[in-house]
Amino acid sequence: MKFLVLLIFLLHAVLAEAQEFVCGFVPVPESEGAKGASSPKATQGTGTVAAQPDDAYFRSRIIRPLFVFGKFKEQPDPADLNALLDREGVANQSAGALLTATYKGSLAHYFSQMSKGALTLIPPSTGIDKTWYESTSTSIKNYVGETCKYVADNGTVHSSYSEGVGKFMQEVLAKVDARIGGDFSQYDLNMDGLIDVFGLFIPPEFQEACGKIGTAFEGNDNDPKYIDADGNIVATQFIISSVTYSSKTEGTLPPSFPFMVGVLAHEYGHLMGLPELYDTTPLDYNGDGEIDDEDYPYHSVGIGRWGVMGRGPLGWLHKLPDSITFDGPTSMSAWSRMYVEWITPETVEKDLLGDQIHDINSSEGKVLRVPVLGSDKEYFLVSNRQKESYYDNYAPASGLAIWHVDEGVRGANNNELHKLVDLECADGLFSDKGYDPDNIPNSPNSVSGGDNLDYLSAPQYSQAHNGNFGDATDLWDGETYTAFTPYTNPSTAGYAVFPDPNDPSKELTEQRVRTGIAVHNIQAGSNGVMQADIYRNYWSGPITEDTVWDIFGGRIIVGGDVTIRSGVTLTIKPGVEVRFIANSDDTGSGNDNVLSEVIVEDGGRLIAGEQLETGSNFFPVTFRSSTNDPLPLEWYGFHVESGGRATLTDVTVRDGVHCVQADPGGSLVLENLTLINCGTPPTIEGNPTPEFPEDSTEPVAAYTAEDAEGDAVAW
Repeated sequence: MKFLVLLIFLLHAVLAEAQEFVCGFVPVPESEGAKGASSPKATQGTGTVAAQPDDAYFRSRIIRPLFVFGKFKEQPDPADLNALLDREGVANQSAGALLTATYKGSLAHYFSQMSKGALTLIPPSTGIDKTWYESTSTSIKNYVGETCKYVADNGTVHSSYSEGVGKFMQEVLAKVDARIGGDFSQYDLNMDGLIDVFGLFIPPEFQEACGKIGTAFEGNDNDPKYIDADGNIVATQFIISSVTYSSKTEGTLPPSFPFMVGVLAHEYGHLMGLPELYDTTPLDYNGDGEIDDEDYPYHSVGIGRWGVMGRGPLGWLHKLPDSITFDGPTSMSAWSRMYVEWITPETVEKDLLGDQIHDINSSEGKVLRVPVLGSDKEYFLVSNRQKESYYDNYAPASGLAIWHVDEGVRGANNNELHKLVDLECADGLFSDKGYDPDNIPNSPNSVSGGDNLDYLSAPQYSQAHNGNFGDATDLWDGETYTAFTPYTNPSTAGYAVFPDPNDPSKELTEQRVRTGIAVHNIQAGSNGVMQADIYRNYWSGPITEDTVWDIFGGRIIVGGDVTIRSGVTLTIKPGVEVRFIANSDDTGSGNDNVLSEVIVEDGGRLIAGEQLETGSNFFPVTFRSSTNDPLPLEWYGFHVESGGRATLTDVTVRDGVHCVQADPGGSLVLENLTLINCGTPPTIEGNPTPEFPEDSTEPVAAYTAEDAEGDAVAW
């Protein structure tokens, strides 16, 4: 029976200067018939090519991968596959456990946990074959030559790396083919004539000889292919890594089981259609032939170690030269799990109060999706990451991981100012360097600054700018970091893309588009459960441009003093309900630094509600406390300063200390005002007589007042 291998893992690693995981995955363009690494364009010599399944095929089913280990002829085994290092650096792990689902840390266990049982990887019926299959040559030079280069007919110089790997693959797989008699049926569980997943581990000499950096390489139709004895092309796509780990500064480290699993997990992520979530920008960013200070600022680490598709395959323990152990892979990010449909996020369409958010890795784990109003591609994801989970238990902290996603981004996470998936690090964005608790940067910049992940680049640059792969202040812990709003750093602002004034052919990005979203009152509960309030339209702080609050924006939540600046008008349309978070003032300012209020400054104007020609408005504007059963005095009220103007028409105000008041020289126009549970009546310099509209021809009921029981209150 002839089988076509859909994808081959050929595994090895050589580290870049930063001594970290780098994947050389290069997706085949969709125009060539591929989508990422998951649906490679296969061709065949003399036979018929079966239809290729798309990436969804690899996400939710039972799959039996075929793993093969290759080495050069007559050379020592690259590793003892029964004595691989574990997390603690003890050589007691066996490659035979890679597909044992009950074995914590195995590839099968990892995906069982991440998918919550949707994806099941199973071993061969006879177990994983731990034989090292020999090629026909003894030296790397027989595959890539002396220089790893060749000159094409047109005079251009090319690397002979791909050709060398292809030749080695051809020889090793021929040995496997002969040993099993060409019968790969147990690896083809959907019986479509394709081996579901084929992984080949190769010697490290290939990448060392050719100066390759990274743990993976995907070939394409221009690369050599494995052709069986009948002329059938068995593979056109393959990815490269190994059981060993090599560093330019540390040499080759002992073979590690967690390293193998981490790399395989990352590459299998590509098979499911997931992109790189770290920065793959070329090291020579400006293309001048040198890698220097001009290039470093354009590199980041993407999501860092907070996800296996970022720099998480090796885990948190790996910190050369101090540690040669690995604890990877780390958990998949909330976005990756959502993308492969292993978790369905709960879309937040209305405000949530005290929402319980369990660890994403638990049976009750969930992800909240908070859309950005007016966009079908930009949104925030909120999930809970706890160290109690096996694949997060070496993480530096527990708490809410808040992700900013823009699916309209080209280039995944290559632009640190506008990523496909960005972790909103709780410790903030700064213009010159990442956060350091012992030396806090003095340049907070929530619009165009960077966090520690963004400042990770070459070692000397990272050290000078506090760049890292993730730290203890990235998550929202509910103690130090309790609010993520339009007014915090980082903020919930959306992306604004505009032409570069110095080069209109280029685009710049800033986070300065108001979304109104807030994750507020974050708390750490018992048993690793996090709690938070989530608001869709949150306000606090100064209003510096004309603004309209209308019913289409939903309920307005105020968490701190709203100050209407000079020359600015805030218009509140009929039907809007404005709720003030009880006993809260994010700004800590105004007449009361613990209760929120609306302040109209000199030259500012507030217009709330409007009088309909037909008479009373059936859609009044309401100002009240945020609690469902409000008590008196839970927010402060309106304060019109001298020179400020406020017009309240068909408005209900309740639960405030001084519901409506104005300083001398302030204009307070009230019509059909209802007060409930207010500490004092409307006043202008202590006088409860309000000002009436200029066009009034006769006195009107300027306001009515009721207590909590609805009884009239007289002054």
